[in-house]
Amino acid sequence: MKKLTDEGKKIYSSIELHPQFSLNGNPYIVGLAMTDTPASLGTERLKFAAQQREQVMKFNNQHTEAPMFTEAMEAEIIGLAEQRSEEGKQWFSRVMELIGKGRKSDSEQFSQVREAVEGVAQSHADLLDRFNDMSRQHDSDHKTIEKLTAELTTLRDQLASQDGDTKDRFRATGGNAAEMPDF
Repeated sequence: MKKLTDEGKKIYSSIELHPQFSLNGNPYIVGLAMTDTPASLGTERLKFAAQQREQVMKFNNQHTEAPMFTEAMEAEIIGLAEQRSEEGKQWFSRVMELIGKGRKSDSEQFSQVREAVEGVAQSHADLLDRFNDMSRQHDSDHKTIEKLTAELTTLRDQLASQDGDTKDRFRATGGNAAEMPDF
């Protein structure tokens, strides 16, 4: 763990809590991990107890209200950032930067979360507009294809009903009813 932390890898801790563990009905840690990116707001880089003994001891002696539980987020989202377009990568990085910054005052955090949600809403609205435009274009293209297909079917039917045997046709004569020689 120390080596990974020194290399800048797996520098955030993450836990998964079960709110009512079946044996005693109390919250219980069912998962513990080290990650490259913070899993929640206020997460700080790992620092070993020897470096911050005073703060660890102070934290352990606090008796405050129970911690707040939040909905679990799938970590796959972070891995998908590499597959996004440049615009998507920049926006994703901005959101992760907002989430990853150290502890701040509640009002500052809430304003940043509000801005991030507004950004998501605007991005979603833009995507819906683009989707609706593409859907209308798709419908128009589909109608054009159906029309062309019907015309092609009609033309094929006309060609199929014409006589293709050249022996039964009248001989072509010249301009003054004289027959043309065969070569």
